[in-house]
Amino acid sequence: MEGRADSYELIDVKAKKKNPRNGGRPKNKVLDKLLQECYRRSAPEKVVYRCAAEGCGEVFSNRNLSRTLRHSTKCLELPTDLRKMAAAHLVKRAPSKKILDNPSSVSGRAASIEMNPKRQKCENKMASSPADLDASKALEKTSLLKGRRARHAKLDLEIVKMFCVAGLPTHLASRVEWKNVFYAADPSYTPASRDKLEYDQIVAEAEHVCEEQLMYLKTRDNLTISYDGGTSRGKEAYWTLHISTPEREVYLVEGREATSDSHTGVWIKNFAMQTINEIGPSRFCAVVCDSTGNTRLSRNLIVREVPTMFELADICHHISCVIKDIVKLTHFKLPIGVVRSTITTFNKSHLGHTELKEARKALGVGRGLEAIGKTQFGTIILSSASVQRCAPAIKKVVEQGRLMLKLEMASRFQRHPSRPTMEFDFALAQLVDLGLPAVKSLACLEANEANAADVYIFWHAMVHAMREVLTDSNHDFPIAIQEQVIGILNYRHRQVFDDGNLANGIYLAATYLDSTYLRSDLFKEPRNHGIAEPFQNDAFAGIRHPSTFRIVATFLVGVAEQEINHGHKPPLTRWKGRAAEFKTQFLKEFKAYARHQFPYNLPVNEKDGACIWWNAIIGSNNAQILPHIAIKIYSVRVNSMPDERTVSTFTWLTPAIRAQLTVQSMVAMTQIHQYHKTQIKVRTQCY
Repeated sequence: MEGRADSYELIDVKAKKKNPRNGGRPKNKVLDKLLQECYRRSAPEKVVYRCAAEGCGEVFSNRNLSRTLRHSTKCLELPTDLRKMAAAHLVKRAPSKKILDNPSSVSGRAASIEMNPKRQKCENKMASSPADLDASKALEKTSLLKGRRARHAKLDLEIVKMFCVAGLPTHLASRVEWKNVFYAADPSYTPASRDKLEYDQIVAEAEHVCEEQLMYLKTRDNLTISYDGGTSRGKEAYWTLHISTPEREVYLVEGREATSDSHTGVWIKNFAMQTINEIGPSRFCAVVCDSTGNTRLSRNLIVREVPTMFELADICHHISCVIKDIVKLTHFKLPIGVVRSTITTFNKSHLGHTELKEARKALGVGRGLEAIGKTQFGTIILSSASVQRCAPAIKKVVEQGRLMLKLEMASRFQRHPSRPTMEFDFALAQLVDLGLPAVKSLACLEANEANAADVYIFWHAMVHAMREVLTDSNHDFPIAIQEQVIGILNYRHRQVFDDGNLANGIYLAATYLDSTYLRSDLFKEPRNHGIAEPFQNDAFAGIRHPSTFRIVATFLVGVAEQEINHGHKPPLTRWKGRAAEFKTQFLKEFKAYARHQFPYNLPVNEKDGACIWWNAIIGSNNAQILPHIAIKIYSVRVNSMPDERTVSTFTWLTPAIRAQLTVQSMVAMTQIHQYHKTQIKVRTQCY
């Protein structure tokens, strides 16, 4: 049994030196370092054990190694060396680690002996003497045991993978039926109990997965970190942290239970910096998360500590805020109210669900109604579109009269023309047509592969499409509503792209550095962002959109300066103390790019992407600086959607019947789940 206690209530007991002459079980040195023997003031007769960290308060009823390691690897109160020691010992207990450390295979001699008893008898007869026979039997017995251990270790790993990847409840491991399956297949194998599976094998395997991921990430550059918080079904607060590579390989490297902590900006910053420091601050290029008060502050604090990182607001959350602002307008109160009541009625009524299904089938209507999600972005628009799509079927159900509906709702779904029906249809069309551009942009920018240029393109495409809907005479939006929506778009645009509190020049720079858009009309309007022109005497002959050129050049110089002074990339750090030479070389390269001159006139393969195009240019005398800055910019993941997907996995792993699954177990199962799902995809692609 475990629990928490105030440090005042616990009285430490001085450790007694064990006399080796007395015999008994030897003490575990790991437990001696991680646990402190003590007793409670209220129960001095009972010995308990607390975490060795002062101020932790975690109490154990006995010296259980697996539970102690499980706690110690995540205890922030413990010194770093003890935490690493606990993690190292926990990794040794992972089923996959046991297989790696003992590479005996069932396919070897041991398996052939066990699976081929006739061969065993034959070899016994061939023994030339009793001594040879005894030696042969001993060797065969040893080989048999090794093969059995290897097979059992493999079974342990496959069971862990099955529970985590398939999302099976761990209580199945304690059922007699589960154990009987393995007894029938192999009487020598005893599967792990629920406690051993959940508190030992799964946690240890997750620690091994995390160790492998960190070792890999320590070899990579231009990493992006994102994080988010949430609450489990068991009402425990948690924070997740993901890291992605330039190829958009995403890893869940940390999941922390934080119910008793105050999630301030400083706390979140320390939470993220622990992983950043372990991998190496210079290997990161960006931090991205949503823009609540504490997360925005944490981003700012991280970038102050690691100046080479970009500070980005999650663009998906930002577009979701645009949708929320628009649907709050009183103009859309009617359609949204009817949409909500319609979906609720047909979801809760068995008769309504059946009637609607039959009506959809008769009329050839495709998908049915879609509920409004609490966490998914833009579902209010998708739900409204589903009501619009199913409107003919709903009208047929209303006309049949078998389903009792509220008079107000029934009046909005009449087959024969009526004012309430036409008012609702028109208002619903306005809402759906105005909101769909934002939803479509969200669907594209939620992808891990989305980059900063995509943000700039899809945002402006969304705004343009919404303005067209607003000014379209067929939609007949009142002038006041047009002004309100345009005001929302302008405010949200300034926040990210101009001079707002979330603004970052990376979006414009990334778009300009994509040679596909270099000569397009995206930048044709003169821009004045209040940025001083750094190159007053330069000639801009042959450079289209010189105003944009100057803005982007200023931004890129700032990025390069941070890398030169605080980074570790040799192509950039070698310019330290050579400001004049750097400026000359950078201008030469950037002008050559803007003029589409060699080596920046290479053909573009849109399937490969901008990063591969810039990598191909490295090595030219006229490409010493610019490609490295461009690659860093295109390596940035611009959303924190991996955190949202991980929360979805948490929800999937913890239905109502499993609400008591702890955050640590939930995170461990998700790490194994995501790791092996990724491995399955890689193997499938190879074939």
